[in-house]
Amino acid sequence: MQSSPAVELWDTIAAEAARESALWAAALRPPAEQERESVFSPLLLGDYLYAHGLVRIAVHGEVTAVVDLAELVSLCAYLRAEGAEGDGPLWAATAALIGAGELAAAREALRGESDPAPLLELARTAAGPTAVERALEAHARRFG
Repeated sequence: MQSSPAVELWDTIAAEAARESALWAAALRPPAEQERESVFSPLLLGDYLYAHGLVRIAVHGEVTAVVDLAELVSLCAYLRAEGAEGDGPLWAATAALIGAGELAAAREALRGESDPAPLLELARTAAGPTAVERALEAHARRFG
């Protein structure tokens, strides 16, 4: 039986993480317990990929993309600490437009006015409404 490309992607990510670090290998759940659902992108799958993304982006001098990722983590932490909504639209817009230099004003609307609408509009325009809604539904299932 041949495996699907999605299964191969997950297996590759798990194998590379385990090869890189004994800590990552120990942190991997057994395959039957793994949650193999991508939310905002098939390549934004947690701390491992976040860290590797930063390294790979920095190597290419993509400062705007590094800023976007740093803002994503910082603003999500702030929203969680405040019990505020909006991290889903923030993830969607960042995944769709990372490094494009188009997120600052929309992030400020979320930070200053608790308004996720500009982020949603950017995400829907860049990735399409269907992809964004699917990602937001997956996010809601996972994080409430």
